[in-house]
Amino acid sequence: MIANERFANVFRTSIQSPYPINSFSLAVATYALSDKAYLRQTVELVKRERERVSGALIKLTGITVFKSDANFVFLASEDNYGRILNTLKDDRVVVKAFGNVNGLRGCLRVTIGTSEMNDKFLNSIYKAVGCYN
Repeated sequence: MIANERFANVFRTSIQSPYPINSFSLAVATYALSDKAYLRQTVELVKRERERVSGALIKLTGITVFKSDANFVFLASEDNYGRILNTLKDDRVVVKAFGNVNGLRGCLRVTIGTSEMNDKFLNSIYKAVGCYN
């Protein structure tokens, strides 16, 4: 990773930890990356789904969505943070909860998955903020 010192510190202390990559995961990733067609297909799926999820979240009041070129969406939920976390937990949707980061309140990171997984996430968010789609 190439980043400025401030972001690298946030990555080391908040994002990577407590989920460092183990050797088995590295072996699986190496194998998956060797299939170029599968890799391209997966990258395109993640891009489409990331844009769809981000677009849906941007429409919700009280949620700030940050542009992402990664396999996740980072958002700040300010006033709805506790309700969102509880609803996600009740619906068995796992996200990375950051809390407050660099002056932003109620931060979450959701990894982009299949359309079904992303729909489940979005439905939980809609439920938490009182917006039914």
